[in-house]
Amino acid sequence: IDGHGVRLDGGEFPLELTLASWSSGGQTCLTAVIRDVTERRRAEEELRLRDQQLREAQKMDAIGRLASGIAHDFNNSLMVIQGHAEMLSLNLPESDPRRKKADVIIQASAGAAAITRRLLTFGRKQESDIRVVDPREQVTSVQKVLGRLLGDNIKVVSEAQGAPGYIRIDPDQLDQVIMNLAINARDAMPGGGELHFEVRNTTFSDPAACQRLSIAPGEYVTIAVRDTGSGMGRETASSIFEAFFTTKEPGRGTGLGLAIVQGIIAQSHGRIEVETELGRGTTFFLHLPRVEAKNDTKRIVPAQATLEPGTETILIAEDKPLVRRILKTALENAGYTVLEAATGEEALDVARLYSGHIHHLLTDVVMPGAGGFALYEALTALRPGTTVIFMTGHPPGAAARKDVDRSGAVCLQKPFSFDVLSRQLRAILDAARAA
Repeated sequence: IDGHGVRLDGGEFPLELTLASWSSGGQTCLTAVIRDVTERRRAEEELRLRDQQLREAQKMDAIGRLASGIAHDFNNSLMVIQGHAEMLSLNLPESDPRRKKADVIIQASAGAAAITRRLLTFGRKQESDIRVVDPREQVTSVQKVLGRLLGDNIKVVSEAQGAPGYIRIDPDQLDQVIMNLAINARDAMPGGGELHFEVRNTTFSDPAACQRLSIAPGEYVTIAVRDTGSGMGRETASSIFEAFFTTKEPGRGTGLGLAIVQGIIAQSHGRIEVETELGRGTTFFLHLPRVEAKNDTKRIVPAQATLEPGTETILIAEDKPLVRRILKTALENAGYTVLEAATGEEALDVARLYSGHIHHLLTDVVMPGAGGFALYEALTALRPGTTVIFMTGHPPGAAARKDVDRSGAVCLQKPFSFDVLSRQLRAILDAARAA
């Protein structure tokens, strides 16, 4: 029999009661054995949690592999879309209305690339641009664009307790986290309400609290996002961070939003917790390690798109014809002589037959047959001094690009702009010429 016992000091403990009867001298006797199973229950719970964590890790790994494969193909398609839009924008005067349309396509491509990064973040396959940021500035920045998303019937309130410290996180991903929580809050308040943002310092020192959150003791910055909406029951709240779990009607949510939020916070060594009750609103607490302020809190603003001219010969190795074609066109328009190949083997054949000097190799990392890194090694053995830029749709850290990442060579993540390509290309070629 399982139950609970009470110690002399009034504390309760889980027990296991075993009863046995036996006869002696015509009398029936009863033996009761009471066992304190506190340690056994604790061990069983630890085993259960480890098993749950293992299953979750296996699930996330499988989804991450799927996300990485999708990102590779999707980024190649975005490279074609963005590349043609950039060509149109570069060749049209500013007054031409078609240039504005081309710029909208470029912006949409950038937005689609951001969606891919979010998917990879969810699958733990995306390296983040982590830097020191001021969480108050991030919250204030997001609040400026929340008005049109939340509607006039939702009041937004923001406050900071004391002088909250700084945190290390990808600022774009933190924006994504705050936006996601705000939109969920909006959906929980169809009749209107209030959305509160609070930023404060928090110290975790209590062992029980640290164990409950699986968080290391120390100093943290807490960003609290609280709504006055419908709230959630205990069963729903226990499942909200699971992939594809959603309480929204079909067509209004994928069930990935909070899983992505949890992934972003975990990447920054933080923890997320939720307090909620049916009819009494929901509060999400983002606990992120507090750090000292540094001078890297400013975001990098991309330079205006340009295509720096050149006269060198470039060998492009890319198995996707549409990607290869737009790169060839862009580089030829900038003055380069361009050779092209669809595979590593074909690129080597082109290099053997071409009588002139090949200054640079622009190659995809993954191609049928020989990959980009193997091609570069073979080409430099054939033509020493040839420089290289790798390009790929696979995210940093992916197995497909491990050799490239270890080499320290420039590797452009698709989709990339012609401005980024031309600047990297000129820097490498000019350095090679000076050497």
